[in-house]
Amino acid sequence: MKELSEKFNALALTDAGLAVLKERRPVRLTKAVGTESVAKGTGEIACDQGLFEELVELRKTLADQRGVAPHIMVSDVSLQLMARSYPITRDELEQIEGMPAHKVAEFGRDIISLIQSYVCTHPRQMFADLPSSSSRRVNRGSRGRTAASDDAPYDELLFETLKALRLEIARAKGVPAYCIFHDATLQEMARRCPRTMDELADIPKIGTRKASSLGTKFLAEIKAHVKLR
Repeated sequence: MKELSEKFNALALTDAGLAVLKERRPVRLTKAVGTESVAKGTGEIACDQGLFEELVELRKTLADQRGVAPHIMVSDVSLQLMARSYPITRDELEQIEGMPAHKVAEFGRDIISLIQSYVCTHPRQMFADLPSSSSRRVNRGSRGRTAASDDAPYDELLFETLKALRLEIARAKGVPAYCIFHDATLQEMARRCPRTMDELADIPKIGTRKASSLGTKFLAEIKAHVKLR
């Protein structure tokens, strides 16, 4: 057997393994030591079941798009940890066990977008601390890495325009304004002035889901503002 790095380390037959099957050669299997002592149910972690189920559905969608098995994308344990800690930033997601930087870079924004939407309509649940063996892994990739500075200049007039649009959308949906976008997200829009859905989705805490549902109105406001400058 060999691992396919381009398929999230999925296992595949080597040429030698394929030859064994075709020629029907006998294979001697070894027995793993100590497997009987593993307790059933290991890995079950108390979490927000509603969020966990939505994450499972998202994982299936992402896996289907890539033609791999869902558990190869993200393990149940990782999803359970997300559903108890509610990570809503890239740095927080990278602290989840089983979510290295390359996975966060590839599909992290979809996970973050789902969790942000979920916490806007569901109260966060509180859980006891996990044992150290199951706790979130130490943040390795984020140390020494700085996000875009919140102090960087942005178009203040555009920011106010986007705030007004956010308030209008929030009132129509009957939710608090911050459930649409936080001020920091609007400031980043006013800093980058995205022109396409992809550029908008790349802004932290937006992602493809929010860009798809809200992006048209915000991009139109940004486009109109840029023309007037």
